[in-house]
Amino acid sequence: MKLNAISPPLRWKFIRRGGIFFAFVLGSLLLVDNWLPYALLNHHNRSVDLSLRPAEEQIRITAADGTVTQGWVMPAPVRSDRPATLLPATTLVLLHGLGATRQDYLDWGLLLQEGAAAQGLPLTIAAMDLRSHGESGGDYFTYGYHEAQDITALIDVLEAQNVAQANQPPMQYAILGISVGGAVATAATAQDDRIAALITIGTFADLAATAETQTKILPDFWRDRVLRRAEAIAQFDIAQAAPSYSMAQVKVPVLIAHGEIDGYIPFANAEQLYGVANEPKQLYPIVEADHADMIATGGEALQQEILAFLQGAMAKPASYGIATPAPTGNLP
Repeated sequence: MKLNAISPPLRWKFIRRGGIFFAFVLGSLLLVDNWLPYALLNHHNRSVDLSLRPAEEQIRITAADGTVTQGWVMPAPVRSDRPATLLPATTLVLLHGLGATRQDYLDWGLLLQEGAAAQGLPLTIAAMDLRSHGESGGDYFTYGYHEAQDITALIDVLEAQNVAQANQPPMQYAILGISVGGAVATAATAQDDRIAALITIGTFADLAATAETQTKILPDFWRDRVLRRAEAIAQFDIAQAAPSYSMAQVKVPVLIAHGEIDGYIPFANAEQLYGVANEPKQLYPIVEADHADMIATGGEALQQEILAFLQGAMAKPASYGIATPAPTGNLP
């Protein structure tokens, strides 16, 4: 018997341990492979403090496919110390980013509304929870592909409410999406001609390209497999969910704002969206802003840029970008 030979029992012990390790690694990979598509699609992980706004401001919308989304509709404040313009009332649909809720941008939306009132622009804010977020239903979030119908359903309800109120002027609609909310906003604007102005802040241009940028650790074949499985699970088309695809179809004034030093969704995405957008369009770099602090860093300057854009786009779309003094007088 050779002294360096491994006895049969010891050999089988090594084989058994190796088999257990291999099974563990394989099982882990299978679990990750199964989890990744759902991680891309499902973000229903935060609740909303409904007590932050009165019950009469709550709104519940049912889309054509039966999905229920919820939000707040906050009427434009009345300012007696400022002259009103002759602009019709405007409703701004405000959409949050991935994993967030309407609550995250409530204070900012109210500041924007108050700033608009100070300039004579009656601005109602409709802050909505996206599908699979906050208090809204939906098993999956599809980056605008299915969510566009939620915005159409919202406008349908708001239109019906406005018609039901006697002596109310016609309502105009604009939409503002932050990060992935911009993808939904762009898709909705491309499909619903009642939306008269589009604003995106920190929005990606292409979902597949963004997935590649943010998951460099994954081999290309695995990433492609995840995307294809996500499409099959949620029944959507990733190529058509790309904001660059929808932006090319938008025919209204567009403001594209983006963090100048965004490391999560690089500024090149804004340049790509701007490149495919139709006129009139505007690109606004938020100086020294990363993705997580776009709103805070943008501050008053970003707010004023948005309000100036809305004033121009909602007043005279054909002369967008030309500032005109607000006339005095009362709303008709």
